[in-house]
Parts: sequence; C-alpha cells; structure tokens
Amino acid sequence: QTPPVAPCSLAAMATKADLVDQVKSLQRSDPHAKQAWCDFCETQLDGTYDPNRHDEHTLAHFLSHFANGGIGAISQQSSSFGAAPSPLVEKIKLMQKNDPAVNQVWRDFCDERLGGVKD
Repeated sequence: QTPPVAPCSLAAMATKADLVDQVKSLQRSDPHAKQAWCDFCETQLDGTYDPNRHDEHTLAHFLSHFANGGIGAISQQSSSFGAAPSPLVEKIKLMQKNDPAVNQVWRDFCDERLGGVKD
C-alpha cells in the first residue's frame, strides 16, 4: 500500500497534464472515484467538472485525499443502503417525479457525466 502523499508534494512531482490525466483515468476506472470527483466539483469547485479548468494544487488535493480515503468516503456512505438521502437528492427525485422533461434531463446528465449511474 502506498503511504499518504501530501497535496503539495504531489503537485510538485507531477505536471498539470499528469494530474489531469490521473483524475480522468481514475474516473474511467472506478465509479466511486467518478462520483467522488462529481461531489468534490459540486461542493468545492462551483460545479466545474473539467479537470483542465482547475489548478495543480486543486487536482493534487483531490487525488491525495481520495487516495487516503478522505474524499469519496462521503459518496460511498451517502449511497449506502439505509442512509438518509440529502436534501438535494430529495429535491431531484421530486422534480423527476413531477415533470417528465426534468426526468429526461436528469437521465441525459447521468448518462453523459456519471456513466449511466442514476442513483
């Protein structure tokens, strides 16, 4: 197992292109990582999902914390059976239920951004 890496040392060792590639590769290889990145973008980066639009420190921070279990644990816990859904989840579900057009927009978003994962 790889020892924890501080974000600043990770950024110093890798170029921005390397970090962008690592984030993209992680998203492609692991649905939990993809969800963690989406959650991180929503909560910390104003919903900007493209790793190219973030600086090295931000990318290194995400990668380091994800590798050490700090980011992503929240995503995995919130999707666990029996966990209380967040207010945002409840709002999306209500909008889907009340408006077929919103439901389709949500499905398209999930297919495009989340690899088809709709929950």
